[in-house]
Amino acid sequence: MRVMVVDDSSTVRGFVKRWVSSSPDLEFVGEAEDGQIALKKLKEISPQVIVLDVEMPNMSGIETLKGIKAIDPTIQVVMFSTLTEAGALVTFDALALGASDYLTKPTSISSAESGTMADTRHELIEKVTALGRRRHSRIAATMVPQNFSSRQAFESSRAAAVLRGGLVHPDRKVDGIPADTDPPTVVPNEFKGSMPASPPVVDRATRRAISPPKPFRVPTSGKLDRFRAAPVNVGPVAMNRAESVRRPSTSKAQLLVLGVSTGGPVALMEFLPSLPKDFPIPILVVQHMPAVFTRLLADRLNQRSQMAVTEAKEGDRLLPGTAYIAPGERHLVVKRDGSQLCAALIDSPPVNSCRPSVDVLFNSAVAAVAGAILAVVMTGMGSDGAKGAAAICSAGGEVIVQDEATSVVWGMPGAVVAAGIQSGIYPLGSLSSEVMSRVVGDKSRRGPLVGAGGGL
Repeated sequence: MRVMVVDDSSTVRGFVKRWVSSSPDLEFVGEAEDGQIALKKLKEISPQVIVLDVEMPNMSGIETLKGIKAIDPTIQVVMFSTLTEAGALVTFDALALGASDYLTKPTSISSAESGTMADTRHELIEKVTALGRRRHSRIAATMVPQNFSSRQAFESSRAAAVLRGGLVHPDRKVDGIPADTDPPTVVPNEFKGSMPASPPVVDRATRRAISPPKPFRVPTSGKLDRFRAAPVNVGPVAMNRAESVRRPSTSKAQLLVLGVSTGGPVALMEFLPSLPKDFPIPILVVQHMPAVFTRLLADRLNQRSQMAVTEAKEGDRLLPGTAYIAPGERHLVVKRDGSQLCAALIDSPPVNSCRPSVDVLFNSAVAAVAGAILAVVMTGMGSDGAKGAAAICSAGGEVIVQDEATSVVWGMPGAVVAAGIQSGIYPLGSLSSEVMSRVVGDKSRRGPLVGAGGGL
């Protein structure tokens, strides 16, 4: 993958160059100290992925991003943001304008190969590699309908508009080194009883068929970690509802739980505002983001959704028609207080290198309400959520996933599909209707079921 860095700091450009050059899958092709120089170099060096600073002289990161997308909309852009409120706000604007993802700059660059710098290096290599592969798959996907395969169409959708600050709802007031080296999954002791063994790696033929076993059994061996660095590609599939989709649960859902990562802010801005104010059950969301970012994301979603959206706090009573966003750097779990469901925040070690972790949330939900759960796994890198999804299915709940064509990276949903535990695969624009049909029983709102490759 051909990678370019644009940053006014020579120190930052230097360590990004060293990191990229150290990966056998990446090729460092150029650097620029500001946006104007970057745009002049673009056609000459033809990068596939650009690591772009948010704050620069002469031309801001936002204006540079607009110029990059005007020249070549297929270039994947990763914003390099400061871990501040101002940096987070600009990052949200960049995501709405077409940036694929973001990285937060370490607070100190004095020790470039240790501590937080090592974490940033790991994250940069992982994200750039995954996004570069995703760019290739999108260009090659000529058989996918234009309205779903085009990143530009997705970016100009209602989700991008609300992320930029428009479309305020009238009822509301305007106020995350390769995967093979990952450590073993660590689960808080209180949830180990509900944690199934990892689903097995499924052979190619089975992945293409996407035909889950009947009856479903919790997998007992294998691992899903190989899905971490790149999206799973099971190829275009013609799904048959009767044969290839898990039977709907007979247990009425008491919770809607969501897991999302890369591409999540834009996806959530389309999904949550499309649900009604009187949605009958609580919603809990894990979005892989730092703490400052999750608070601002919750605020922005709250301003633009019909229902209340808040960053979860310790002891929150989980109420119908309210969405709770897991705060960055803390696991969000569900606990019982008599007949009442409550939110709890725990500081146990990261799971799947993530905190908050989707697996932790999903498993805690099973411990609290057994199979009375509807889970949605959306766009994201890695496999966080796949083990928790298996626990939900084993308990009798349902898991639906976002399709590959509308996902920025199809790692998390692809891992669920590869394990054969999904109840359906849907484009982003149909997820809310599908959720309503399963929670409320309004079949007239059911969206189109699609194959993993995005075909209708």
